[in-house]
Amino acid sequence: MAIRISFIWILSLTFLKQNVAISQIDSLKSQLEVIQDDSIRFELLFNLSKEYQNINVDSSLRYSQLALDQAKLNSSFNQSLSAINSVAIAYYRQGNTTEALKLFMEGLELSEEHNIMEMRASYTNNIGNIYTRVNKYDLALEYFRKALVLNDSLDNKKGIANAYNNIGIVYKSLDSVTTAIFYINKAIAIRAEIDDKDGLIDAYNNIANAYANGDNWPQAEVYLMKAAELCSATSNYMGLAATYGNLSNVYEERKQYETAMSFALKGMQVAKEHGLRASLKNIYTNVIRGYKNLGNYKMAYEVLDEYFWYHDSLKELSSQEDIARQEAQHEIATKELINQKLREKNARIEAISKHEKKEKELSQEALNASKKSQQFLIAVLVLAAAIVIVIVVMLRKIKKTYKLVQEKNVLVEASNIEIKKQKQEADRQREIVEEKNKEITDSINYAKRIQSAILPPNKLVKEYLQECFILYRPKDIVAGDFYWLESFAQATDSEGANKSSVLFAAADCTGHGVPGAMVSVVCNNGLNRSVREYGLHEPGKILDKTREIVISEFEKSEEEVKDGMDIALCALDGSTLKYAGAHNPLWIIRKDSQEIEEIKADKQPIGKYDDPMPYTTHTIELNRGDSFYIFTDGFADQFGGDKGKKLKAKNFKQLLLSIQEESMEHQRELIDEAFENWRGNFEQLDDVCVIGVRVSP
Repeated sequence: MAIRISFIWILSLTFLKQNVAISQIDSLKSQLEVIQDDSIRFELLFNLSKEYQNINVDSSLRYSQLALDQAKLNSSFNQSLSAINSVAIAYYRQGNTTEALKLFMEGLELSEEHNIMEMRASYTNNIGNIYTRVNKYDLALEYFRKALVLNDSLDNKKGIANAYNNIGIVYKSLDSVTTAIFYINKAIAIRAEIDDKDGLIDAYNNIANAYANGDNWPQAEVYLMKAAELCSATSNYMGLAATYGNLSNVYEERKQYETAMSFALKGMQVAKEHGLRASLKNIYTNVIRGYKNLGNYKMAYEVLDEYFWYHDSLKELSSQEDIARQEAQHEIATKELINQKLREKNARIEAISKHEKKEKELSQEALNASKKSQQFLIAVLVLAAAIVIVIVVMLRKIKKTYKLVQEKNVLVEASNIEIKKQKQEADRQREIVEEKNKEITDSINYAKRIQSAILPPNKLVKEYLQECFILYRPKDIVAGDFYWLESFAQATDSEGANKSSVLFAAADCTGHGVPGAMVSVVCNNGLNRSVREYGLHEPGKILDKTREIVISEFEKSEEEVKDGMDIALCALDGSTLKYAGAHNPLWIIRKDSQEIEEIKADKQPIGKYDDPMPYTTHTIELNRGDSFYIFTDGFADQFGGDKGKKLKAKNFKQLLLSIQEESMEHQRELIDEAFENWRGNFEQLDDVCVIGVRVSP
């Protein structure tokens, strides 16, 4: 009941503010009919386009184009630059991202050429919005960060807030919920400070979506209701339609289907009434899904049919036809007035040009008069000879061409028959390949479920390692890298209490993908047996026994198997750390230190080796606040950067030293972001596994 009352109040405010906005539009149109000054006419047209932005996108586009025509008539570069931006925004809101991006790029180039910082910042931010809509998130982040720098240099708080908000949207799309909320909250604080209501609407919706991604539905609902109230108060119909759609999603996730359906229908009504075509696709989807959730499949089908009709025809609702015709007549009259002035201006230029041309022609005519008769005679003779030659050549070519065409027709008919057979066979082969690919992909996905089952759950990890993170990025669906954790009870301490310690490891098995995953299962089993079956707790002895088990398993095969595993294995008991490694080292960063203490691993794998030696167990005493890291080689070996080279251990160390002040969870996000930025457009080379642990203060 509370939701229904709130919605009725919001709807009443919507109609009240709509009348205020229409009154402002009527005032601007009245002034436009009597004002003759071209500069003032531009301002009136430009303001009309802005007034229509959140009311009717089609009208906003038409008045933006009229403003651009007026700016060209005025020969004003600054006016043209503003009008281009307004036209592009209207295309963006219609969903025409191709035309919008073209105009934004054109405006950015012009603003950079003339060093107009404010417009550079605006265009850079809008280009980021385009790339966000088409899911090119790396490019979107690049442009939003450029916009942030530009607006900061201008001390433009609204622009800074826009940049923070948009960066948050990208991180939300990348499922980095914590980072997304951090940036959007920055935007909300600035927009509240400068009383930017439209900006707050956008930010409330975005932070609600971020909370929804994290399954925090109550917080999402709170911010969406704030957004709806502001939309109604400012006649922001595009924002209102989007907010209703988001509210519908929230209530659907909470299984409150009737309330979800109510908001979806209201969102569809707002989008239709105000020409918000870019919003209709998602809202239609909400309505169709809502009817399905309520079991009304007949209405779901009818709405789906209506969506396809509306999408193809792009017709206005019948309740708006009279208003649309009146606006069109007014805009045609305005367009005709601008075109008349352009024609007058061009006529003056043409008259001057004709006068100058006439003077040149008169002077040249006197010089050429004596030569005309001679040139005419020569031209006639040359033309006659050329015509005769052309006729003879053409007749020969026609005869030859006719013969070739007949022969070619026979060959083409035979080729068409063969091509048809080949196409049928290709279609059959493609169907077979697609079916096999689906079977293989399904099998690999099931293998991923099996592999995920051997990895320790986050709850268990956090139980024994309170301040830690695990960054795990398989190259393919399944991986050769894995992380492992096992707890064990120690003897009672001096006070008679039971002590428990924890073993954990970062391992890299031979290869990646399906072969690597199969090896990882064997190696994981070896670690489990060494601890559970043989009761070993010292890292070096565990690795010795694991090597023995792995070799024994692979020797059962009739073929020689040389696969194995590199690993860094730790045992943590309070502040005492024991470590043993096969190729993979241990890095320790003491509190407030600017250097990394490296404990090197034994240079022999877990597997067949010509001269095997027992693995060394290292014992290290740690202090409160010290951090240590174990990892596989996938991070440092990744190709990327400007020159396409490996990241290398040196750069990895510098990264870890630079983030020591951050929490372990935030360290994981920063390391992951650094990896993505370094990789860029390069393919991920190998599986990546990084584990970081901090001794509790």
